[in-house]
Amino acid sequence: MAAWQRALGLLLALGGWWPLIGQPTAGWAAETADPIAMSHTLIVLTVGSKAPLAVRTSFKKNPPTITIALPRQQVTSSLPERSTVAKGPIQTIAARYEIDPNAQKRFLESLQIVLSASYAYHVRSEPGRIVVEIHHPSSVDSAAVEVAVWGGTIIGGLGQRSPGERFRAMQEALARVTPTSWAFQLFQGRQAASPEGVETSPGARRPIELVPPREGQEAAPPGSPAPAASTERRVSSSPDVAKTSQGAWGTVVLAVAVIGMVGFWLLSGLTSGAFLRRLPSAGVNARLPSSAALIGQLVWRAFARQGYELIAETELTQPFIGALRIIVKDGVKAALLFVGNGSFFEKQTVQRFIHVMRNATASQGFLVASGSFTVPAQRLAKEHRVTLIGREQLTELLSIGAGSEYALKQLQAQEARLEEAKETLRQSTHELETLRRQRNEASWFLGEERAKSVKLEALAAEANQQLSRYAVEIQRWEEQATMLRRQWEESEWYLGESRSRVQHLETQLAALQELAKRVQTAERERDEANWYLGEERARGEAMEARLANLQRCLEETTQRESAVQAALDQLREELGALRTHGERRSRLRLQAPEVHVEVHDTRDEPVFAGSPRDVSEMGVGLESDEEFSAPPSARIRLHLPGHNPIESTAQLMWQRQADDSPQRRYRSGYRFVGLSSDARALIEEILHRPG
Repeated sequence: MAAWQRALGLLLALGGWWPLIGQPTAGWAAETADPIAMSHTLIVLTVGSKAPLAVRTSFKKNPPTITIALPRQQVTSSLPERSTVAKGPIQTIAARYEIDPNAQKRFLESLQIVLSASYAYHVRSEPGRIVVEIHHPSSVDSAAVEVAVWGGTIIGGLGQRSPGERFRAMQEALARVTPTSWAFQLFQGRQAASPEGVETSPGARRPIELVPPREGQEAAPPGSPAPAASTERRVSSSPDVAKTSQGAWGTVVLAVAVIGMVGFWLLSGLTSGAFLRRLPSAGVNARLPSSAALIGQLVWRAFARQGYELIAETELTQPFIGALRIIVKDGVKAALLFVGNGSFFEKQTVQRFIHVMRNATASQGFLVASGSFTVPAQRLAKEHRVTLIGREQLTELLSIGAGSEYALKQLQAQEARLEEAKETLRQSTHELETLRRQRNEASWFLGEERAKSVKLEALAAEANQQLSRYAVEIQRWEEQATMLRRQWEESEWYLGESRSRVQHLETQLAALQELAKRVQTAERERDEANWYLGEERARGEAMEARLANLQRCLEETTQRESAVQAALDQLREELGALRTHGERRSRLRLQAPEVHVEVHDTRDEPVFAGSPRDVSEMGVGLESDEEFSAPPSARIRLHLPGHNPIESTAQLMWQRQADDSPQRRYRSGYRFVGLSSDARALIEEILHRPG
């Protein structure tokens, strides 16, 4: 059976090649295949101009690059020097700036668009924008890239700063874990063919020219906008002949390839079958891919930054292949697992994870996957307190951690570079000033030497004329001519020295210009660092605003506390007055006409002198024709019959106008302050004495 299969395969292979080698008299006809389905990608560069810009385009093969040269010193820009797009046929967009150390603005010189392959393109300049249309096969994804405008300038926004090595490795690992389907598919129909006349072969490229107006096209009216300048790569060929030749050749090659593949399959059928039988099963020695292990470790680091602690880590082989981590936060035990073997995960995956989580006695779980979860899987996870993290959430989770670490490192590096650039700039400025001074001096000497050279050449011409005219004076003029020639040779020597010096200075100037480029790069990096510093300052201002709000609340609280304290003090004063009034009312008060009272203040003369209205051991009551304007504290001298005067400090407790008196009189009460116990006992004894 095996010998029969080998013989049949050999005959089929020879039969497939016989139409090509068995007819030596037959010729090869050039035929073409069916038109390739084409698509296009647009790049729109928006500029702040109402008229079309006069742009020039060129193309470089290695690497395939479209260069758009802009008018000199007319377009300012903030585009980064290199922006990674990686969309469709576009790889990167690079901006080239004019080198002018004295310029206050950065003028854009040209834009370079690097393609993934050599494709036909069409560039046209319109009012307010420049449109680049790239024609490519439909197998290449189409994309649309637009550069917005702000303030009349082209600005950036196409790409971010290049990520760090760690973040790039994480993205590559995530791409390797996520399965991608093969792009080999059969289509029933094709898209529209490529535009006729547009070049699709890199070898037939021609210089770019401005497209003239077509025949029969009417000219634009005077009031309409100016026509847009357009550039396009074109090739003149015969579409019918090329299409026929390519189709016949493709048919022959396809038939030969099919017959050869059938023969090879019959010849190697037994061997390949034995080889397939020797293949091991997929479940033997299953190991976790290194990329999935890397992503699982990065996911755990992201959870660790959120406060989770690792309790245990177990390598699973059934029902998953991965590392199961038991983590805890705030006393809640959870299970964390990364699954990276599919693009869609159904309900069975969540059920298996719930079973693993229950075996680990975890109250909640986090199932991380490189794809998306179905709706039943999400519902089941919600019922069992399982958090599902799909591809988008996983990318965001990993990007936040890597981005923060990358930004911190970049900020530190930029600060160090900024300091170095400042020092280098100071030194370069000093050297540049010295070189400029030397260049000016050399230019002045060069001008002097050139003036002398011109003068000597004029003298030599005049001497030759005089030599032909005056033959009799040839001897004298020969000596003078020899002297002038000697001076001229010396001047030429000095001129050569000056030229070599100028060349040396130009070389040094070129080196300084290169240094100025690096200084500009450092300034751009400093501007980026200042931008991040501005964000931190904005956060600081927000914190200051919150602090001011808290301070205002504190002041309002302090005012309310002061008001409460004032009310409390007033209540205390009223309570003291009530207590004093109660104590005064509880003491025995008697009218004693034989007692004489004198009230003194800071003056020598007494404010009041006479008999008191009433007397007690706590104080005296007075009645006078005038209101006391003395201070609340005064000295009182009490004259008792048969005893020495008693003197004490007293405090004015109350004073009011008498209501029951027909005349206007005032009553007041003083309380003894610091009166000795003997004096109080004496007053009490006199008051209780009968008669």
